[in-house]
Amino acid sequence: RSCAEGIRCASKISYADHMLFWLTLLRASKVIYTDEPLAVYRKRRLEREEDISAQLKGEIFSYRMILSQSQHISNIPELFYWRMFSVYLDIMSRLDDLHVSMERKLQLVDDLDVFRQELAPFAAKIREGSRQAGVPFQERVRYEVMLSKAGERMMALKKKKIK
Repeated sequence: RSCAEGIRCASKISYADHMLFWLTLLRASKVIYTDEPLAVYRKRRLEREEDISAQLKGEIFSYRMILSQSQHISNIPELFYWRMFSVYLDIMSRLDDLHVSMERKLQLVDDLDVFRQELAPFAAKIREGSRQAGVPFQERVRYEVMLSKAGERMMALKKKKIK
């Protein structure tokens, strides 16, 4: 119970369970693995692109909150930062196939860029976490560029491509 104290979850936003998982995991002094699931989720198939867009917006928001609230926790493993960055990469890859209005897509790119900027100070930890996760060297170099000033230019080009 003490691991969950002080965690603030936004209402009506999906991925609150992710927030609870990551923040309690980071605070726990011991973790026990079991093969039995503690929860089973029913995956809802989203048909409309607008629903998918809203889901992505909620996902970005939730992971930004996870990153923000994790800063009060000491001894965070590098793999945590790598996992946060991999969420960014996953959402970025899904944007190209999203068919919503230009304004909606640009808003998602803006939200994602804010998340990228919040991750940038942890570039060294992301690099080490990705190395621990077995990410090939070439990919790690590409990710480092994404977190640098060149990442800002990359996001500007992404916006230009949308327009």
